[in-house]
Amino acid sequence: MKRIRRRLLLVVFAALALLAAAVGFFSYQVRQVPEFYQQAIAAPVVEQQQAAEQFEHSALELQNSIRRDEDWQVEIAADEVNGWLATALPQKFPGVLPPEVSEPRVAIAPDRLHIATKYHTSGITTVVSIQLSAFLTPEPNVVAVRIHRVAAGNIPLPLGKYLEQITAEAARHGIYIRWQEIEGDPQAIVTLPIAEPGDKRAIVIRSLQLLAGKLVAAGTATPVEPAPKQPARLTE
Repeated sequence: MKRIRRRLLLVVFAALALLAAAVGFFSYQVRQVPEFYQQAIAAPVVEQQQAAEQFEHSALELQNSIRRDEDWQVEIAADEVNGWLATALPQKFPGVLPPEVSEPRVAIAPDRLHIATKYHTSGITTVVSIQLSAFLTPEPNVVAVRIHRVAAGNIPLPLGKYLEQITAEAARHGIYIRWQEIEGDPQAIVTLPIAEPGDKRAIVIRSLQLLAGKLVAAGTATPVEPAPKQPARLTE
């Protein structure tokens, strides 16, 4: 009887040791932070503010170019985006992010876009990162976005159950998504609006490139033909 009890205790202690090791491993892995995110968060405040100003200046130049020219081109540097996310986003749009999400940052590599953000839940703080690639399809203003990896720290996360939520949230903002699978990765086919009611110009994206440290896009902006006036109806 004593031998059986001793063996049972050994099994319980071994199981507890394995559980403790698993919890420790998970806790360690979930707290790992991508290198690009560490560097972006550590950028001096002055540099972030200057980058944010440059980002807004570039956005204004693009807006003016679209208004007056048929052809447009824009280069968006990752550092400028991160500066804007660090300084302008919290000040100008304080409620746009969910309460669990904070300090988003990006990195742009050839044919890859990396996005990461702090995520707080159930007493755990981790950095959730997403690795994407994007390219234009033959259809006008239709972009394919392939999701290569989503992770909390170093722990991969399943994305399947969130696809419907992503689709519904995008539709609320006038962006329509359909999904397909490419080599096991979900790929979103995103239809961007060419022109919305009230727009004076129809914007079409002709090229889209993810290069080292920047995104480059170009396209056209043509005047929208006004809707023909309906003839007045005679009333008796």
